[in-house]
Amino acid sequence: MTIEGLFSLWLIARPGAAAATLEPPPISWSSELKLASLAAIDDALAQPIDDLPDAIMDADNAVRPIKTCVDMLAVSKAKFHLSQDNQLAWEGFVEEALRCFALDTLKGARPAGKSFLGWFRFSRPGVARLPARFEPVFVDGDERGLARAERRCKSWGRYDRRLKLQVEGGDHGWVGGGGWAGRLSVYARGDFDGDGLEDLMLLRYAKIDGGSASDRSLFIVTQTARRACPRIVRAWPRSLGAGWGS
Repeated sequence: MTIEGLFSLWLIARPGAAAATLEPPPISWSSELKLASLAAIDDALAQPIDDLPDAIMDADNAVRPIKTCVDMLAVSKAKFHLSQDNQLAWEGFVEEALRCFALDTLKGARPAGKSFLGWFRFSRPGVARLPARFEPVFVDGDERGLARAERRCKSWGRYDRRLKLQVEGGDHGWVGGGGWAGRLSVYARGDFDGDGLEDLMLLRYAKIDGGSASDRSLFIVTQTARRACPRIVRAWPRSLGAGWGS
C-alpha cells in the first residue's frame, strides 16, 4: 500500500472523521432571491413591489393594496380575490407571492443539526428522487392522485417516466415531463421548521404543452431518517385566495 493510501485510511478511521463527513451544510440560498445575507431579509421584505392588483378581502370587501412583501404576507392568511381577477393578474401575483413566502421562511431558518438529504444534488437522478407531488397540476382533482402516490413513497421520476432536467447552474435549470415544461430552482437549504433536520426549499414552474395552463409552486421537502421517504411538509399555493399563505 502506498503512503497516500495509508494516509487516506487514517483520515477515515481517526476519531470524529465520520461525524465531520455527515455534518449537514450551513444555511444556503439561491442568488435568484437577490439576498446579500440573512440579516438583509427584513429589508428585502419591505422593498416595493410594482404593478400588483389590490387584494379584496372576501369577509368585508376591504381593499388591501399590495406594495411590499409585508403587505402580501399580511393578506395571505385570509380569503381574498384580486381587483383584476384574471389569469394574467394571478400569475404575476403568485410569482411575487412565492418569492415573499420564500424570504419569510428563510428568515426563520436555523442551521440543521442533522441531515438525511445528503443524497440530493441538482441533477436528473437527484431531482427524480423528489416526491411525486412535484408533478405539476393543471386539472382540478389531480392533487389527490399525487397525494396518494406520495403516501406510497413514489418518487417524481417513477411517477413521470418522461421527467427530464437540463441544468443551467448549480441550483437551477429547465425541467419537463409528460406534456409540460418549465423551470426548477433550489431556493434554499436549512432547517425551516425547527425540528433540527435539514430541509430543501424548491420553486417549480410548469406550463402545459400547447396551452395556457400553468402551475407555479414552492415546496419544503424533508427526510426524517436514512430509510425514510423524502416528503413535502409544506407547499404554496394549492388554493389561490383561500388562505393559501396560512
